Amino acid sequence: MAYYFAYGSNMNPARVVARIGETRRAVHGWLQEHRLSFDKASRVDGIAHANVQPAPGERVEGVLYELLEAEQITLMDPFEGRPHEY
Repeated sequence: MAYYFAYGSNMNPARVVARIGETRRAVHGWLQEHRLSFDKASRVDGIAHANVQPAPGERVEGVLYELLEAEQITLMDPFEGRPHEY
């Protein structure tokens, strides 16, 4: 099974479906030892996007999507700026 952990605007299931297609299911999840920050640069001046940073003792809540196919994760790459970001 392949999973995608989403935080910020990617917690919206409709947004994820539009980007990578249907998923098997979505459940509440969290990323331990990290904190939510808003330091990811945008293409629009004055705007920042959600990001996660290592932070002992903290956690980021989000959505864990179970993917139908492991390859679906690569469909998110253009939206997230990979390979230059993440």
